[in-house]
Amino acid sequence: MRIEHRWVFFATPVHNFEAFAGVSGAVALFGELLGVRTVGVALGATAGATYNLGAFFRLGLVARVDATRFLVPFTAGDGVLRADGGVASVSATLGLLAEFLGR
Repeated sequence: MRIEHRWVFFATPVHNFEAFAGVSGAVALFGELLGVRTVGVALGATAGATYNLGAFFRLGLVARVDATRFLVPFTAGDGVLRADGGVASVSATLGLLAEFLGR
């Protein structure tokens, strides 16, 4: 479960361009074969922009960085102890958005 707060910049009725930045926090569950093996926390930062092509369609680009720290050590199927020593996993994502706006 993730909660994110975004700040929108340049949002005016005159321009179709919107830039945004956000921060998020999450509770992460990890496991194999539909079973939960450990839980953790994740913190993230987001930045991006969208351009409204019309009243019902917009395109955008978003970049996201997340750091996840599992709280309970666990072993994977290979027998290696994971999430030990307090090291966080950091991941980055770059996404293209195509959003349809409507009711």
